[in-house]
Amino acid sequence: MDDECSFIIAILPGTGPLKTKISLRISITQKAHSKIVLFYLQKFFDCGLVIPYSKNCMRFMVQRKKDIIKKIIPHFNKYPLKTTSKQLKFERFKEASEIVRKGEHLELKGLNKIIEIKNKMNNRSLEEFNYLKLMKSLLNPQNRNRSLED
Repeated sequence: MDDECSFIIAILPGTGPLKTKISLRISITQKAHSKIVLFYLQKFFDCGLVIPYSKNCMRFMVQRKKDIIKKIIPHFNKYPLKTTSKQLKFERFKEASEIVRKGEHLELKGLNKIIEIKNKMNNRSLEEFNYLKLMKSLLNPQNRNRSLED
């Protein structure tokens, strides 16, 4: 499952105090002829959706935070991924999930931590990370006079 599994943290426009919404998602993609595996995963985890991804592929996707925290994360804690890089991405995804679970993402410090985690997952350079922080600050007038490191 290591190669087909993706742990995704999306930062979307939102209505909260920081005008952002954190979307956590896991997805597993298979060729259409192997879609039975995806339906098995949906039944096994008792959550998620199996949807068309492209002409020849299907995707199992879980994005409900409760399902990620109570079903997906405990499974991968018990059965770690075999690939070191994928396991590291899972650990970072789990860290972001914990920030969301505690509601810390609703404050600037927690949001900045999630941005940092997301960038580490994507192997972005420090320069790009700093650029994203600057853009975040400029897009939200409430934060212009605050330090992004708070």
